Amino acid sequence: MSKRGFSLTLAALAIVALAASGARAATCTATGFQRDSINLTAAVIVTGAADTLGQTINATGCNIGIFYGPGSSGTVDSNEVYGANYFGVLVAGDNDELPGSGAASVDVTNNNIHDISESPLNGDQHGVGIYYPPWHSAAARPGRSLATP
Repeated sequence: MSKRGFSLTLAALAIVALAASGARAATCTATGFQRDSINLTAAVIVTGAADTLGQTINATGCNIGIFYGPGSSGTVDSNEVYGANYFGVLVAGDNDELPGSGAASVDVTNNNIHDISESPLNGDQHGVGIYYPPWHSAAARPGRSLATP
């Protein structure tokens, strides 16, 4: 086998290995959730009732790995989430940024959420693994009163 043929074979094997790993960078979609005057994007957006189970989510290039929007519900379990620069998992129910949209009810358990930060590191204070915004409306938090921030 010639050097060129060997190089082509190695390149083809590398492409097949990457495709088989399922760890491709995500397509990022705007969420409507704002931070730092940015409409944050997410690799996975859930708007209804759905579970996110056992997935590898490479959110490189996105601000959020998994976004559960207002009115959504489900379970996030046994996933690997990495590469986002703001949040690994964000559950945004009825809140000041997305008002009147309905509460979100999401359980987040047994996940490997890592490398949520700016890359390369640049001094910005981003990078939260799991985030439930604290300003959910009283309707989204039965039996609890809200303090004005």
